Amino acid sequence: MRRTEQSQGLRLMKLAEVYGRSFRGESSQPETAEILGMSERTFRRWRGTFHPRRWHCMMKSWPNRRRPLRMAPARPSGSKRSRERMARMTERKLVAFTRMKDGAREDYLMLHELEKPFHAGTADRLLREMARQGEETLPGYRITRLEHGLQAATRARRDGADIDWVVAALLHDIGDGLAPRNHDRFAAEILRPFLREEVTWVVGHHGTFQMVYYAHHYGWDRELREQYSDSPHYRSCVDFCERWDQSSFDPDYPIDPLESFEAKVREVFARKAWDAAVIRPGVVTGLPEPTA
Repeated sequence: MRRTEQSQGLRLMKLAEVYGRSFRGESSQPETAEILGMSERTFRRWRGTFHPRRWHCMMKSWPNRRRPLRMAPARPSGSKRSRERMARMTERKLVAFTRMKDGAREDYLMLHELEKPFHAGTADRLLREMARQGEETLPGYRITRLEHGLQAATRARRDGADIDWVVAALLHDIGDGLAPRNHDRFAAEILRPFLREEVTWVVGHHGTFQMVYYAHHYGWDRELREQYSDSPHYRSCVDFCERWDQSSFDPDYPIDPLESFEAKVREVFARKAWDAAVIRPGVVTGLPEPTA
């Protein structure tokens, strides 16, 4: 066997082992190529002709296939970085497909299990986003968006509001950074599976209701909220905006820190999504009576 042919044979044997991991979704193409000591482009060329279920097809094109392959002495497997990456890949679970329509039942059952801890981290991601709004915020206001959310939530808590109202007040403008043109609907969709229907309706419409305070300065219709006057949640939204939203831009108001709301946020997002006992469709409680 010529040296080039032997090299190809050895590489194919190694490819059979390592590519099996790639085919099962346990490693990416760049990672597998690095382990094999080849460029990603070369790996894609090999990958295009090899399939775990078509090994016999590859054997037909193997140079001098009738002669036994002489394996070279084992060598250390690459750099320390490569070995560490291999160790991570063997622990990582990945789907086999690159198009969702090609996924098998086993892929989706695995994803279902992997999504559980990710869903459990929703509260932490939202709290991080709130903290970020203390650093990156809308200019011109006398307070940051974080301080605005904290002030609204502090007012709600001091008025004796329940957990749904307090968390909604805290997060009602969380969409300002990512969806400034429809931040109210953005926030409502985050909250909708976990809060009372009345509360998420208010969050989803507060942008329109807030226009009563400023729209006329731009020549807009400040009474657009009247299109919702027949809604059972109309009064709740009016009160939310008046007492906890439009009034919460005061830099001198003593606010509670974000850490003081963390437990409530985690409690809300630990609820079972879309639980009818939580959503309570059609129930209207309104805001609590304001404190003196």
